[in-house]
Amino acid sequence: MRYYIAHKFQGDKKNIERVEKIARKLQLKHPENAYFSPLHAFSFLDYDDMPYDDFMEICLDFLSACDVLIVASEISKGVQMEIDFAKLVKMEVMRLDESGKLRPFTE
Repeated sequence: MRYYIAHKFQGDKKNIERVEKIARKLQLKHPENAYFSPLHAFSFLDYDDMPYDDFMEICLDFLSACDVLIVASEISKGVQMEIDFAKLVKMEVMRLDESGKLRPFTE
């Protein structure tokens, strides 16, 4: 299965590092799946390289190719857009808790 990891960015490069660690742990624990994050996939872009809405459109297109959305940070504007999209297309949404376990998203 393909998992999309939603994590806030807000121009903070440390969030890219955080999501890379999350993806690495999940990938090593579950090698039968594939884990993707737009923060990692598009880390070659600077925060102000394109309008926010254009970037989010790319992220949602990326998300549409996945099977499950994982919410791995507090909910920013972008993460909320990803959650809303996933719910709209009836995609499973999970929450990564503080201990690193995936739980059903209930918010």
